[in-house]
Formats: sequence, structure tokens, C-alpha cells
Amino acid sequence: MHTPEYLEERLRYELKHQEPAYDLKTTPQLPFAQDEENYTMEAWKDGAPAVPPLFEDVTQRPPPPPPAPHAILVIGAAGAIGRRLVAALADYEPGCVVCALRRTPLDEPLASKVTCEFGVDVRDEATIRAVVRKYKATLTTVWNLAAPLSVDTARDPSVARDVTVGGMERLLRAMKEESSANRMLFSDSIGSFGGAAPREDATARWLAEHPDQDPGSDYGRQKRGCRELMKEYATAHGFDCRWAVIPGVLHEDASWGGGTTEYALDAIRCAAEGAPFACPVPVDARLPMIHADDLVAGLLALMDAPRERLTNPEAGYALAGFSFAASELFAHLATLAPGFSHTVALDPAAAAFAALWPDRLGQAEAIADLGFVADIAFEETVDRIFQAHRARKAAAEAPAPEATPAAEEVAEDA
Repeated sequence: MHTPEYLEERLRYELKHQEPAYDLKTTPQLPFAQDEENYTMEAWKDGAPAVPPLFEDVTQRPPPPPPAPHAILVIGAAGAIGRRLVAALADYEPGCVVCALRRTPLDEPLASKVTCEFGVDVRDEATIRAVVRKYKATLTTVWNLAAPLSVDTARDPSVARDVTVGGMERLLRAMKEESSANRMLFSDSIGSFGGAAPREDATARWLAEHPDQDPGSDYGRQKRGCRELMKEYATAHGFDCRWAVIPGVLHEDASWGGGTTEYALDAIRCAAEGAPFACPVPVDARLPMIHADDLVAGLLALMDAPRERLTNPEAGYALAGFSFAASELFAHLATLAPGFSHTVALDPAAAAFAALWPDRLGQAEAIADLGFVADIAFEETVDRIFQAHRARKAAAEAPAPEATPAAEEVAEDA
């Protein structure tokens, strides 16, 4: 007796590989369609002629062969985006995900679902080559998510460049020289747009078509350097390189790095904890954002799309979510935490980035080529994050449970 899962898989296989309907005039397997004389009484002496059944019990066929083994290497797997992407890939491509980590381990149960390789540093070419070489027999795809955030880059641009541009160059070279893998996916950013870029409906196509525009920051120039390297490998070596322009990423995690759009995460946490907030960006600066779950859905859509469907230059796509200004965020937070208060204390780097970057990303290209539309709206995103912080605060403030008499006796005996 076959399990429901087996039957469902077999049905999928059959629908995918089903033969065209029988044609009684042309199907050679049906003798009466070829030669009516076969159906004289003489033909029935020892029973009916052997005619193949029109419907076969597909559950009696052996299952289809498993897909060819392949590995997906994720660089930057321990970051906010990396952890979510790895979790999605582990469910989507079980047994295929290899996480390149420096020191920070992944939490359980995620760590047990993937292969973790420690000591991999994009600044050390030997470690990059070693991990690529180890999986060269099955490696097909590399995700490069390793890059400091915007404000962190402004504070130490030389280290950021070694990680971002240097890391991309080392990865591409290792893929070419140590394996047959040729698909690279990269997390670009709204920081690639400068003052000359459109304020509304900014697109990845615009970036590809204006390679000489000044992003106005080391952060943006480093992202451009990565795109230039991918374009070089795509042209000279036939690599399949794809990149996503990522807006500010909002999530329910307890911590995050030093970026520009991260001010929103800081503000929501302050509101949930009853603390005042000092805003580092102009309160009227609108910036594009997206919930992390929607972002991961867009990244998977970019990875899965057949190459022939990607019509954008360099296979770059903006993953649009929603846009808001700090003033809109504060108004909504006041409905969740009526005592919430804020002041303005501009951070020079964050304020400069907020002035450079577009107000809104265009979504038409991702809809047309990737079938991607973000589902989680601004208010729902803020509400989710607020409630997550409130739950953590309540858990931290909850009194420790009193020990039961039995437990006290055990403790005394010990």
C-alpha cells in the first residue's frame, strides 16, 4: 500500500510526463486502428487481441530517478538575511545547503538541517578556495551576502571594500579555477543609487544602464564594483550572475547591524520598551523597506527563474516592499505605545544616505520576470516587530518560577 505522499509525487510526475491522448486513427499500438481484418472472428479464437490499456496504474511504476546532486554555497549565512535565506533553502533544497561561516554558529534546529563549514573568511582566498574545492563535484550556485551595512562601511571603508569587492573577486576566481559552478547571486542595495537616480520607481535596469552614475558613497561604489566583476565573468566566462537591489530589511530579530534604514528597528524597539528615541535621519525622508520574509521570497524567485525569462540587463532586479518616512513610523508607533516620544539627533552618515537614496523602488520588472510581489504591508510589519519586542520584554521581566518541594530536596541532596 503506497503512502499518500508517494501517490502525490507519482501524480506530479505523471502529469509532467504524460503522453498525448490516444488517437484511434494513428496510434500504432492499437491493432484495430491499423487493420480492421485483425478483428475477424478468427482473431478471437484464443481470446481478445492484446491491446495495451488506455489507463495504467501509475502507482505500480518505479519512482522517477532522484535529481542530480547539487550544492548551494551561502557566504554570509550568519547575517540577518543569510539566516532566513538558509532556513528557506534548507526546506526548499533539503540536503543541498552549505553555509560558509567564520566563527558564528547557526542556531538549532537550523544548523542540523545544513552543512556548516567554519573558518571561511572572504578576506582569505585560501579558505574560499578550500571550501569551493571541497564541494566542486556538486557545487552549482553561490550566494554572496557578505558585506558590511552602510553606516559601518562609512566608518571603515577600507575594511568594507576588502570584504565586499575583494570578497566577490576571490569568490568568482575560486569558482572559475576550482569548480564548474558558474551561478553567482549577489545582494545589492538601494545604496547603489546616487543623487542622479530617480526618486520614484527606481529600478535595477536604471543602475545597469547608468554604470557611471556616482552613488555618492563608498558603500554604493563598492556595490557597483561587485556588479562590474559579475558582468566581467558573465561576459568572459559565461557565468550566470544575478543580483537583487535590496531595500531596508525589517525583521523581528533581537539585534541588527549599523545601517541607515535600521533606525526603524531601533525606533520600534524603543516604543516596545517604553524608551525615548533619538532619530538619526530627517523625519520627512522616505525610504524603501521590506519585511524579511518577503525579501527571502524574492531572492528565491530570482534564483529559480529560468535564465531566458530574465530580460533585465545583467539580470538585476529591485525587490520592492513599501516606503515610509520616520514621521509616518512615529505616528503608527504612537497608536501601539501611546507614551512613545522621539527627538531628532541626526547622524551625519545616516542623514546623507537618506538624502541620496530613492523614495520608492519600482516593482514592475520583478512582477513581469520573477512573478514576485511583496505581501506584508508597512503597518503589519511594524506590528509584528513591536509585538516580538514586547514578548521578549515580558519574558525578561517575568519572575523566575518557584522551585517545587521535590526540586528543592534534589538540590539539597546534590
